Amino acid sequence: GLGTVGVLLLCNFGGARLLRIGGVPVGETLVAERDTAPTLDDGGSCIGIVLTDIPLDARQCERVARRVGLGLARMGSVAHHGSGDIFLAASTQNRRTRSEQGFLDIRLVADMMLDPIFAAAVDATEEAVTLGALTPPREAALARGLSLEISVVLFLVYLLSLLFSLR
Repeated sequence: GLGTVGVLLLCNFGGARLLRIGGVPVGETLVAERDTAPTLDDGGSCIGIVLTDIPLDARQCERVARRVGLGLARMGSVAHHGSGDIFLAASTQNRRTRSEQGFLDIRLVADMMLDPIFAAAVDATEEAVTLGALTPPREAALARGLSLEISVVLFLVYLLSLLFSLR
């Protein structure tokens, strides 16, 4: 492969009813099965950071960062009015010191090779939200996580969606 793509998210988007896992609208069931925190609206804001070891320039990183919104959309986010989403991407390659002078030779991925990187950013975003929703909080100060039973069912739905997407 070309390298590794990872996504770090801080999510505060949508109401519980909009949640999708593996394309399956599970939010309505969640709302019916448990008490969910009340929301004033379905909006919210997210911060998404894509990091990669693939050699990309600033323009390519900007294009990759935009794909975080597509991964969030897979999970039910629709970027409501008032959403203040911030997405950025960075590559760990082509680092140089400030004291360098003259011309520099750098290695970049050609734009025609970006599609698999875009897909990886979307998939990694979806996976980050899914795993965040299914992972119970480790500290009492965090919002109450899903029950073990609901997490197992949702995780099975997610695994089945992955299995059928490979066909």
